Amino acid sequence: MKRHSVIIAAVLLIATVITIGCSAIPASSVKTADTDYGGGLFDPSRVHTIDIRFSPEDWEDLMERPTEKIKYKTDVTIDGEQTKNVSCSTKGNSSLLMVKEVYGIDRYSLKIDFGKYEEGQTFHGLHKLNLNNSFRDSTYMKDFLSYTMFQKAGVDGPLCSHAWVTVNGEAYGLFQAVEEVDEGFLERTGWDGGGLYKPDSDKLNAGGEDINRIIKNGVQVEDYGQGAELGYRGEQIADYPDIFNYTETDVDDEDKQRVIKSLKGLSDGEDPDQHLYTEELVHYFAVQNFVLNHDGYTGSMLHNYYLCEKDGKLAMFPWDYNAAFASTWARINPEQSDATLLANYGIDTPLLGAEPEQRPMWKLVTDHDSLKKKYHRAMDEFLTAYFESGDFERETDALIDMLLPYVEKDPTAFYSADRFSSSSRALCTFCMLRAKSIRRQLEGDLSTETQNQLPDDKIDVPMITIADLT
Repeated sequence: MKRHSVIIAAVLLIATVITIGCSAIPASSVKTADTDYGGGLFDPSRVHTIDIRFSPEDWEDLMERPTEKIKYKTDVTIDGEQTKNVSCSTKGNSSLLMVKEVYGIDRYSLKIDFGKYEEGQTFHGLHKLNLNNSFRDSTYMKDFLSYTMFQKAGVDGPLCSHAWVTVNGEAYGLFQAVEEVDEGFLERTGWDGGGLYKPDSDKLNAGGEDINRIIKNGVQVEDYGQGAELGYRGEQIADYPDIFNYTETDVDDEDKQRVIKSLKGLSDGEDPDQHLYTEELVHYFAVQNFVLNHDGYTGSMLHNYYLCEKDGKLAMFPWDYNAAFASTWARINPEQSDATLLANYGIDTPLLGAEPEQRPMWKLVTDHDSLKKKYHRAMDEFLTAYFESGDFERETDALIDMLLPYVEKDPTAFYSADRFSSSSRALCTFCMLRAKSIRRQLEGDLSTETQNQLPDDKIDVPMITIADLT
């Protein structure tokens, strides 16, 4: 990662402020010569408008068969600019299955592919757009806040904003618009030429009773992944189905062998800087562990992250944060959803349902003193720049005020406007208190390991339960 570019981008981001009433949200300054959507669709200072035009028959068919993820030919108008002949389909896994079953609402996350039917067509360089329905997110902003935090920490992750979505001119609701992590993303962020993978463990994501057991009791030896844990498993490509069955760019066997070589070198104890973009990695874990996203690499399941190999070195990119801020914990441990416990969760013991040996990429950070120091320094820089500067409170206050009128008129909302107001404020309070706790951990006033924390040393979190944040 080019740290100088990140610093310059951060300065521009802070300098570019758009006033909304008495508050302000900085407009995105992410832009390159070939991808100029960063300052347009992903400008976070306003709610964008997206109208999707289906044929009546196709929209009716989507409502009847949402789980089939059929790609329909549609026209899309974004902030008044129309793009014709684009693909639109439902997206998601458990959320897609549960929307109608649990909530009884036809509110599905959608994916737009601008080049499916017109070769080479993009929206100002954007190849695909995800419209997330905020399933299990009464704050409407877990994805947005998480990706914003990664950007603040200098981590390359997808851009995100909010959009008021209509279908054939009729209101469908307030969604979070998220950039696809694909070749366009690699080009925008300077990782072009790298091989991109989205590891996923079929063995750990089988569903049903086995997964409930894994979530409750942790990952057992017999449930271990087949590559998505990012450990060395052997010299053969076939030894890593969790990685190489989920390619996101055109890669060949030579590309895959470079990934294996890096994993082997790390397993053999070679210098991590030979095989990892270590600055990118420690900053990734700094935010990943701040937001307590256990529906990913640091949790029971081995999914919801991207792996990039470029020039023989590996990096991890963030993905899917609707279950962040301890939502997964609250779902599987409802009787132990202690906000004080979770706000103080030790930054050096972030795993849930897995042992360090089962998450070798994280174990590297704690096993190497130099990486651990870099990780703590990344935490320090992140807290200073975003929370202790006042930016977080100022920006989220403006964000909540901006979103409330849209939540109030959302016809397919999972939650009421009152629930949104209370949950979003609770989430912001939780984040500020977590930042204070981590500062205490970094300064040695509170253990960085959860099991060694003393009650009197913790930051108290009154009047909040983790259930308030889901």
